[in-house]
Formats: sequence, structure tokens, C-alpha cells
Amino acid sequence: MPSERTNTLRRVGAWIAERPLPQLGLAAAVVVVAATAAWGGFEPVEGTGAAPAELEPGETATAAPLEITLERARWIDELPGAYLSDPDNRWIALVGTIENTDDATYLLPQQSLVVSGADGLDPAGLATRAIGIQPNDLLVVTDASRLSAAQPGLTYEVVFLVEQDGALPPPEEITVELLGRTEREDTLSRQMSWLDPTVVASITLPVSEASGNQDTDQDAAQDGEQDG
Repeated sequence: MPSERTNTLRRVGAWIAERPLPQLGLAAAVVVVAATAAWGGFEPVEGTGAAPAELEPGETATAAPLEITLERARWIDELPGAYLSDPDNRWIALVGTIENTDDATYLLPQQSLVVSGADGLDPAGLATRAIGIQPNDLLVVTDASRLSAAQPGLTYEVVFLVEQDGALPPPEEITVELLGRTEREDTLSRQMSWLDPTVVASITLPVSEASGNQDTDQDAAQDGEQDG
């Protein structure tokens, strides 16, 4: 009879198999963080004059200093190494790419977007800013490592992870707003920094179930038949 761990790995493996991106490692540790102090102030810049662009899935937008493309969204009950605040909750995974167009390392790639439009997001109460709910984590697809810094000139295939309350049904769609920043001198440190996050583009992604969820249910049914 397959073990619970085996079923979990099958589940995630099936989810990965449906994706055209490189394989996502299964053993990486994920640290759920709520750090917002480094955002340099999370108030949108007023008076920019430009309305946020409305994007389609797969369309690229400039959210300085990043270029961001979001392709699709999936929900999944669990991922090995990714720790929900409650085991009954689920992940909403936003799959896409980011590129650092700056000539220096960028330390805030996880904080390049906020999400809304679905009930039960941020069940642990981690979001502290009025502008929206940020992802719990950001993983690199190739090895499932946590992307805490985007190197200059590099493109990363990534998954933004957002936790949702498992007592509520998974959303049919989720709204994502991309945040661009302005490089200017920080008034406190007197260092040049990317500050003043403001919404530069938005996209509504349909959310579908990861195939691994269904495969695990089938495994459980088969195990029951064998036990009988």
C-alpha cells in the first residue's frame, strides 16, 4: 500500500507534469515570511497620471526594476517543504517568469505583487499593509529554492505562493496587481533604493485545480479497494 508520503509526492508530481516549465524540485524548504519593513513604505505614488495596464495571461509588464509575466494559477492542498499556517488550508500558486532589468541585485522580488478578489486569503493575518496581500513565498521552478534576491539580467521561472483558508471553497479566479518602484535616494539612509511601490498593472487569472489533488484522491480510493 502506498505510504502517505508516496501519495503526496505523486500528487505534486502530477501537478508538475502538467506544466511546460522545467521540473520543480520536491525537497526544498520554504520559509513563510511576512517581512514588510524593507518595502520602504508601502503607499502607492499619487499623481503618476497613468492608469494601471490591464493584462492578459502570458502578457509581460514592466514593474520596475522587474519584467513580470504571469501565465496561470493553480490551487493545491499541499506542497512538500511548503508549510501552511494550518494543514487544512491550501496554496494558490501563480506561475510565471520575472526578469531583473537593473544592473544590481534586487532584494524584493517576492514583494512585486499583491493579490485580491478571493475570500480567505491571508488566513494567518500576515498582511499588514492597506494596499493588499502579498505572497507568502516565491520559489524558483528549477529547484524549488526560495528566491530572496533577483540577480541583474537574469530571468527566473517562478511560482508565487499565496495561502487560502481551507474552510472556504477555492476561488474561480484571482486578481493580481503588479507593483513597480522608483529608484531614488532613501531619505534615511541616503542610499539609492527602489522605493514607493505603486500599482502599474493588473491581471485576473482563472484558478484551476492542480491535477495532483485528483490523483491523490484516486490513490486513496485504490488503497481502499485493496484493503477490502
